[in-house]
Amino acid sequence: MSYYWLQLRRVSARLQGRLFFHEIDWTLGVDEQWAVLGANGAGKTALVQLLSGALRASSGSIEFGQGIDPAHDIGWVSFE
Repeated sequence: MSYYWLQLRRVSARLQGRLFFHEIDWTLGVDEQWAVLGANGAGKTALVQLLSGALRASSGSIEFGQGIDPAHDIGWVSFE
């Protein structure tokens, strides 16, 4: 049984040739909730795209906890 919803290990990703993430390590535990905030262009949408599979990591790994389907279980709210 996993104790996390998702885990990023040394994940790097590029969007339109620009390095948005470089070797990120992040674990979202099953008892945690996160809000991702930042200015325009900071990478919030790129992070959600990375987690949902719309953007591929150029290196590293993304693992999801048991029973998590990123295509159906990850979403975002935007005020644009």
